[in-house]
Amino acid sequence: MADHWSAQRGEACVAAAVDGATEGLGPFGAAARLLQGERLQLPKSGSAAGDFEAACQALTMSVHPAVLSALQAAESGVVDIRGGKICDAGALSALLAALASNASLFALRFWQCALSSDGINLLSQALPESVTSISIGAEDDGVALSPLLKLPKLTTASLRCCAVATQEALAIEASLSTNPCLISLSLFSCGLGDEGAVPLLRSLRHNSTLTFLGLASNRLSDASARAVLEALAPESTTNEAGKSGGEAGDKEDNGAPNRALTALDLSFNLIGGPGRRTLEEATAASPALERLELAGNPCLRAGPTASLSSAARKAIAATWEALGEQQRDEETDGVASDGQLAVAAMLCERVLAGTEVRGVGGAVCAAG
Repeated sequence: MADHWSAQRGEACVAAAVDGATEGLGPFGAAARLLQGERLQLPKSGSAAGDFEAACQALTMSVHPAVLSALQAAESGVVDIRGGKICDAGALSALLAALASNASLFALRFWQCALSSDGINLLSQALPESVTSISIGAEDDGVALSPLLKLPKLTTASLRCCAVATQEALAIEASLSTNPCLISLSLFSCGLGDEGAVPLLRSLRHNSTLTFLGLASNRLSDASARAVLEALAPESTTNEAGKSGGEAGDKEDNGAPNRALTALDLSFNLIGGPGRRTLEEATAASPALERLELAGNPCLRAGPTASLSSAARKAIAATWEALGEQQRDEETDGVASDGQLAVAAMLCERVLAGTEVRGVGGAVCAAG
C-alpha cells in the first residue's frame, strides 16, 4: 500500500474528509479545518506508527513510506523524517494526528522533505503542544520559519541549509522579540548575510529567554559583530557616538541589554580582527555569554597570535606599551622619539589583532 502513495491522492482525501468544503481554503486550509475538528480523532493503537496508519485509513489514502519508517524508528521521543517529500496536506494531516495521540514524541525533524510555506503554516496551526522542538533542513525553495516561532510551547527551533530571504529574517526577528519560551534557535547556512543577521541580533535586546543562537556559515562580517555588541552592551556604550545628536529624552528606548544569551555560534563566517575585538567587548559586557564560537573566521587566521585568547594577546600588547613608557622615561626631555612610539603603538595594535606574536626583546609567545 505504501508504494502507491501520491500527493494528489492525499490532498483529494483531505478534501473528501471535510465533505469537499475547501473553496477558498486550498488543501492545507482544509487539512487545518480537519485537524481542528473531530473527524480525525483516532483510537490509540499503542504506537505512533499504528496511529499514522489508522489516520491514513480514515482518510482512505495510502501510507506515506518515509513517514511510517520515521515513526517506526522513533527513539527517545524524536521523529526524524528524511527525504520523504512530504509536500501534501494528506501526509502532514495523518502525521499530525499521530503526534497528537502520542505525547511522548516531543521533537520533529525534517530533512529534504519539500515542505512548502503552506505546509509550515499547517504545522504552526496544528502541531500538538507536546512537540517542543522542530528542525527543518535542506529546503531548496526556502520556507517561512517565522510562523512556527509563534507556537506557545516551542523551545527549540532549527533551520539548516535553507534559503532565508531578508524579509523572512525580519519576520523571524519580530517573532523572536515576542516569543515567551524559545531557548534555542539555529539558522545554520541560511544565506542571511549581514542584511538578515543584524536586525535579528539587535532584537536580542528585547528577548529574555533565548540562551543559544546559531548563525554559523551565513557570510557575516564585522557589521554583525557590532550588532552583537549593541544587543549585549549597556546603552551608554552603544550610543556613545550619538550623544551629541540631541537631548537624552530624544533617544529611542532600546531596552535593557540582553543577559539571557549564554552561547553564540558565529563560526565559518567572514569576521575579521576588528570584529573579533568588538565581540570581545560584548563578552566582557555580558558575563552570561559563556561560549562564543568563531572557528573558521578570518580573525583566527590573521597571524601568529590569532589563536590566542584575548587575555594572552593583551598581555603581550602590554609589554609593548611598557616598552614605549620606558623609552619615554629614558629621553632627557621625557618624550620618546616619534618613531619609537609609533613602532610600539603599531606592534601593540597588531598583537591585539592577532597579527604579531613577539613580546619585548623579540620573545615569542607560543600559541595554544
